[in-house]
Amino acid sequence: MSPMRRHLNIGDVQPDSRLSPDDGWVKMDVQWLATRENCGSEFCTVGRTIFRPAVRGSSSMHDMHSHPNAEEIIVVLKGIGRAVSGDEEFPIGPGSVTFIPRHERHLIENTSEVEQMEGIFVDGGAPNLAGAGYKRLELQTDK
Repeated sequence: MSPMRRHLNIGDVQPDSRLSPDDGWVKMDVQWLATRENCGSEFCTVGRTIFRPAVRGSSSMHDMHSHPNAEEIIVVLKGIGRAVSGDEEFPIGPGSVTFIPRHERHLIENTSEVEQMEGIFVDGGAPNLAGAGYKRLELQTDK
């Protein structure tokens, strides 16, 4: 059984070093804040993502993907970028809240060459990335 942990500090959580650009996690750091593994969550995952600045046309992004088992909500805390959800594309910045239904293709990208973009995400209905399902859909060419 997973531990039941009710409190932690973001500063104490290390970014997940297993996430690879080859799998669509490009120039970004993900911290898993609430999952089955670290707090005993059964029905949601909460994380923080830092997207590094885009440098010389090389994006910092989470490539096009979907989650068959979870809805996702992304809240941008700082920085600017773009989001694609389904057939919609829109600019995002501080205060932007993006809702992505299950199975919907989506991506998030930092478009600034000087500032990192930071966001918090919630995957509802799944206790971790494996439970949410992760299906990379399209290869981006600007890495």
